[in-house]
Formats: sequence, structure tokens, C-alpha cells
Amino acid sequence: MKIIIGFLLILLLIGCSTTKTVEPEGLNETQETAPAAQVTPPEVTPVQNTTPTVTPNTTAQATPVVNTTHTVNVKTDGFDPKELTIKVGETIVWKNVRTGRYDKAFIIGTLGVCRTMKSTIYGPGEEFSYTFNEAGKCTYTDGVYTTLTGKITIE
Repeated sequence: MKIIIGFLLILLLIGCSTTKTVEPEGLNETQETAPAAQVTPPEVTPVQNTTPTVTPNTTAQATPVVNTTHTVNVKTDGFDPKELTIKVGETIVWKNVRTGRYDKAFIIGTLGVCRTMKSTIYGPGEEFSYTFNEAGKCTYTDGVYTTLTGKITIE
């Protein structure tokens, strides 16, 4: 086995060391080949930290959000005020100030952007509130005295 391996190594060395020159036809002169170009590795530039730095702005102050609330008194003879203009995001509180035999209140949105608005039935001194998050018009009524209506314009 050692002889076969040795023989194969000799053949391998002989095969690697033999060069055969092939000249193209029609050329009588010996041409020199240019030396192989040397490859220069590219320069490596270190990467700097690219994480953005957030610096708090100490001079700016946040504007406080003011939730404006309007009060509508629910009386036996109607709403006070009967009509109201507010801004989107503002709240209306219906305060029951009724006295007498029919002193309950029940606020129901009937037309416009407040169609889904509905309070529970509530007594004197109690309140119902609703925040308007959409511009438009709202017509509401009292479910106890159904002829009493009010209007709100939301800008």
C-alpha cells in the first residue's frame, strides 16, 4: 500500500511540475505576458455610532388641554339654554333642577350627531353628561316631557 501511495505522489508531482507551452498559429515571435496585477485590499473606514441622540427641549411647554363643560338646566318648562353652540371635544352636562310631581329627567338624542345619546332616568340634583367628538348639529328631547326639545351646534 505504501508503494502505491508513493507512486501516486510521484505522478502527482510530475504532473504538476510539467508545463506545456501552446503558441497560437501564425506567431513566430515569443510574446511576454504582463506580470499579474497585485490586488490591494480596500480601506476599511470605522463606522461611527449612528444612534440618534434625543435632546429634550427644555424651553417648550405643553399647552394644557382644557375640557370645556357647558351646563343645561333641565326645568319643568324646558331647557335653559334651549340652544347652544360648542366646539368638538366639549362636554354638556344636563342638570335636573325640576321640582313637583314630575321631577325626573330623561335626555334622548333624536337628530344629527347625537342620535345614539341616551341618559338613564335621573332625579332632581342629578346630572347627565355627554362629550361631543364630531362636528354637526344635534337635536335632543326630554323623554319625560316629550314636547321639550333643545338644539346644539358643534363646530
